Amino acid sequence: MLWTCLHFPDLPLAVFARGTARKAPAVVSSASHRPDVVAANDAARKRGIVPGLSIAAALALDPEIAIHLRDERAEANALKSIALWAGQWTSTIAIEPPASVLLEIAAGLNYFGGLEKLLNSGIGVRTLGELIALPREGVARRFGQPLLDEIDRALAVQTDPRLLFVPPERYHGQLELPAPIEENESLLFGVKRLVAELAGFLHGRGTGVTRLRCDLVHEDVAPTSIVVGLTATRQIEHMMNVLRERLARETLPDRVEAIRIVSEEFALLGAKEGDFFPVARKDGEAEAQLIERLRARLGEDAVHKLELCADHRPELSSGQTELIADAKARYFEGSKESAAPRRAADLSPPEMTLPIRPLWLLASPRPLGVDPAAAEIKLTSGPERIETGWWDGKDVGRDYFVARNARGEALWLYRERGGEWFVHGVFA
Repeated sequence: MLWTCLHFPDLPLAVFARGTARKAPAVVSSASHRPDVVAANDAARKRGIVPGLSIAAALALDPEIAIHLRDERAEANALKSIALWAGQWTSTIAIEPPASVLLEIAAGLNYFGGLEKLLNSGIGVRTLGELIALPREGVARRFGQPLLDEIDRALAVQTDPRLLFVPPERYHGQLELPAPIEENESLLFGVKRLVAELAGFLHGRGTGVTRLRCDLVHEDVAPTSIVVGLTATRQIEHMMNVLRERLARETLPDRVEAIRIVSEEFALLGAKEGDFFPVARKDGEAEAQLIERLRARLGEDAVHKLELCADHRPELSSGQTELIADAKARYFEGSKESAAPRRAADLSPPEMTLPIRPLWLLASPRPLGVDPAAAEIKLTSGPERIETGWWDGKDVGRDYFVARNARGEALWLYRERGGEWFVHGVFA
């Protein structure tokens, strides 16, 4: 194994300074009865305030210095977030408290251009061999005994047990905002940060999220929850597009103090074009993403598909049905045997020529009287007889005609058995 270490020496301070460009002196204090400085920013260091100094001495140097009580839980969560994000680069990760994350990189060296580009030595040596050749006493005085212990463990002189980071069963990320936010658009930056972590988590599991919940946490009211259904995806842009549309529709009851994202349902993702083992298939992902964005913007119940029904009555020959976003799922759904009536398109032989139909039917037929000529309407073709529906009590007996009115508009008329005329549709 070949490990690289992501070390964050100022992590105790970084969890408080996240998202801000603080220039005023600030420190993190230990939680002991005689607190001392755990971490200090550059402005504090310029005043002589350094880690290890007592808080009393720090206040003597700068009475207005900002002091934060150390939050070890926030530091642990930050390391966990980094480990989740790093899942897109390697699946072997270890968290090394209090401020490091280890990544096994042997399998990905070619991606990064080789080991040479990853090496950066500040003590005049470029290899472990050169470091080992230095006097151990001098190395210990300069860097401490723990460095020598690490080298000994790497050489198997000492045992090196490590607890590997195991991702949770589902992603649950929360971001405390540096300041309360009132506008929806301003939340997108924090949402994207969590979505990027989620993408790393999904890459590590080889899955895509199909149901995602975004909670906007308020101080005095219950969280605003946004739940979106997705075609299995781990693309940051895809998830952000849908969440952006949903956020734009939300009315916030209060300022947002924190953002929480939870992945509620997953699905395995198959290989796609460009993967190491590509599979030839028709990819309906672009169509699915468009449908999901429309649903996010207009509402879950606002997007449907039209489907033909096996009924000769024009007002009953089509209807709305739930739209299946995934083209592949739609293909398999359509191939299943069902006891439901077959669609009209399935009943028509390929060579059959269908009669002319308008694209727009009126919500209800409009009475015209007993003589189209009186309304300055001229018949141009027809009749087409439709007589059906006796089995359900909604039987009709109609003769349909194509006609034009005085303005030149093409209309679809019918005459009932009793001789009454109606306008049923308009040709575009």
